[in-house]
Amino acid sequence: MKQRGITYVSVALATSSAKIKYEVNFIGPRDIINHIEDMGFDASIQTDSIQNKTESLDYKSEIKKWRTSFLISLSFGIPTMAVTLAFYFYHRSHPNETNCCVVPGLSLQNILLFILCTPVKIYGEIGRASCRERV
Repeated sequence: MKQRGITYVSVALATSSAKIKYEVNFIGPRDIINHIEDMGFDASIQTDSIQNKTESLDYKSEIKKWRTSFLISLSFGIPTMAVTLAFYFYHRSHPNETNCCVVPGLSLQNILLFILCTPVKIYGEIGRASCRERV
């Protein structure tokens, strides 16, 4: 769609960016952004600083965040599997055992699994992301 005052547009789909040259007498940056958003795309002004370019291409902080989330989830996930397997094999070898509950309706297995799963939900990035989506 042509817009009066825009002289040059180059869009790079791989980096989700565009370079736009325009005549300041006819159109301004806010008008261009509004026009792009009206077409259904997100738009913002990007500065030409080298630091911003390298930060946008560098995923080190993102990788570190997800690695930490994975390690937290793994460190509580393995004991969760161990508790589940231990109680499975215990109840399989002692089928007539009836003292299942610490409190009526709440077993020791459920308490241990709750204690092990709660930090994953609270401190894991995946858990925080799913909580943010629900709010």
